[in-house]
Amino acid sequence: MTRPSPHSGSFALLALLLAGCRAEAPPSPTSGAEPDEPSLFHEITAQSGIDFVHHSGFDGSFSMQETIGAGGALLDYDGDGDLDLYLADGGAPGAGRPNRLYRREGDGRYLDVTAASGAGQAGYGMGAAAGDVDADGDLDLYVTNFGADALLLNDGRGRFVATAAPPGSDRWSTSACWADFEGDGDLDLYVATYVEYRPPRSCTDRAGRREYCGPSIVPAQVDLLLRNDGAGVFAADPAAGPGARAGRGLGALCADLDEDGRPDVYVANDGEANVLWINRGDGTFEDRALAYGAALNLMGEAEASMGIAVGDVDRNGLPEIYVTNYALETNALYRNQGAGLFTDVRHLAGVADPSIPVLGFGTAVAVEVAHRQAAADPHHVEPGVGGPEAARRDLLQQLVGLRVGEPRTDRLDVVEHVAVGHRQIEIAVVVEVGEGGAEAEDRDRWIGHPGEVPHVGEQSG
Repeated sequence: MTRPSPHSGSFALLALLLAGCRAEAPPSPTSGAEPDEPSLFHEITAQSGIDFVHHSGFDGSFSMQETIGAGGALLDYDGDGDLDLYLADGGAPGAGRPNRLYRREGDGRYLDVTAASGAGQAGYGMGAAAGDVDADGDLDLYVTNFGADALLLNDGRGRFVATAAPPGSDRWSTSACWADFEGDGDLDLYVATYVEYRPPRSCTDRAGRREYCGPSIVPAQVDLLLRNDGAGVFAADPAAGPGARAGRGLGALCADLDEDGRPDVYVANDGEANVLWINRGDGTFEDRALAYGAALNLMGEAEASMGIAVGDVDRNGLPEIYVTNYALETNALYRNQGAGLFTDVRHLAGVADPSIPVLGFGTAVAVEVAHRQAAADPHHVEPGVGGPEAARRDLLQQLVGLRVGEPRTDRLDVVEHVAVGHRQIEIAVVVEVGEGGAEAEDRDRWIGHPGEVPHVGEQSG
């Protein structure tokens, strides 16, 4: 079925947190919580020094890339032990706005060092992944774009130098992850790609009005598996498996999911079965998502999957997979049974029902943050999914099952989560502020119940 494009979120990379849209107006920041319940999260955006605003390039032309929001990466680019923040921006095709790099200072605040660092790559950004590409001890950046991707090498002195983009990366890339697939000590790269869309292609609704093209009517693209030659030079390997099948990928995650000591790749696809590329150890991969129980929902249906997170939710030593899906679907939690086999426990774990009205995008195991769309034209919004809203404060209130208190100025040294808005919405920075009342009594039911937060084993982006 053709549907208007829903996408107005981002890709969560290295613990950047985002999610979806809701049609009705949200409650006030304090509604739904008992007066004596302590807030688990507080907004510190004004005090953080982060003033990033994402630019979608919206100009009334209904270009499809406008519906995909911002992503980024948390990385210690200067080696001082603090996580810095890299954020991808949009703009217009061929006239992108510079991405931004914020360095975390000793007091927990952030300083915009974009110009001094040379990290302000100006494409239409989708997301970023950090890894030591050239094995020199410094974290480099791979930036996914609508258009040519960018590889930024860290010179170890606080600056990034743009190098040649890998072959085949001039397409709509969405999410990426690093892993040593070959076991040779070099980081290789998996890049999820979306659809073969090029402006000025346009679509119309049933009344003949222009609207955003839905993903189902645009041809899918083939993902990229890029092998590192040891010197930071990459070559595409179309014969490995991922390069032989087209898909509409919006999220990619690299992890050892079948306990054989080799990194695998899980890909969240939009409107089609998700993919679990199992690393065979001989340079090739095989999709076993269906056989292993992590491709479809309990009804055997594909969903419009967006974000992925992996972590040991039930503390059994095995990584679970959490996937965010389209509004009126439900987010999925695939419990790892061992040997790579998974069971869909979304309803048993309590993550299904709270996710029905929201459009999930990026996520992390620690918490899911709902993202609200600030639509400029109601024609492209599907009824029951989104509408014109003042989204910034609403975004914070949409923490699924968790309370967000008033802004505060202290405790900037605690764990931070970042949510990036879309369509000229400011960034929101949320901090976890205490343990009082935060420990869930039932650790297997971890989202959607006020007063509880999930137990997190190992968080991965």
